Amino acid sequence: IEAMKHVKADIQLKIAGTGPMEQELKRMAAGDDRIQFLGFVNEDELIQYYANARGVLFTPYDEDYGLVTIEAMMSGKPVITCTDSGGPKEFVEGGETGFLSEPDPIDLARQIQRLCDMPEDQIREMGEKARRKVSSINWKTVAAELTYGEEVELKAVRKKLTLACTFPIYPPTGGGQA
Repeated sequence: IEAMKHVKADIQLKIAGTGPMEQELKRMAAGDDRIQFLGFVNEDELIQYYANARGVLFTPYDEDYGLVTIEAMMSGKPVITCTDSGGPKEFVEGGETGFLSEPDPIDLARQIQRLCDMPEDQIREMGEKARRKVSSINWKTVAAELTYGEEVELKAVRKKLTLACTFPIYPPTGGGQA
């Protein structure tokens, strides 16, 4: 929201979801008609938002994996994330599948503006690179990796919970860790 104050382009920032900071964020965005709060978005609506986006902005702090990044890239969209975002940096290659920003409003605005200034064909090409980058991410390939390439039949025999995380999880400091 702070970054949008420095973006010259007439582009909308659509924020999906709800949470305890919603009212504070709405106050911060007051006066900028480009910022829209969508509230809860169901799966069908989410697919449409991804399909119609120029790119996806996902700037968590130290996210463990970043499913939003995968969803956006599977939708053929470049992603803008921050250098301290954690997991999303595994997928966002600066200038190839999206843009990496320093975690400050000025640089974030610069990356948003950069995406806004790009011709449509370059954005499509970047989105296709993003899609290819994550194309192998599915439960079958994840299971094969976890079992060192052994063929695995995915069936529910007994419910299990597995946590696989490359980041420290204790003490929990955020969503994925908790």
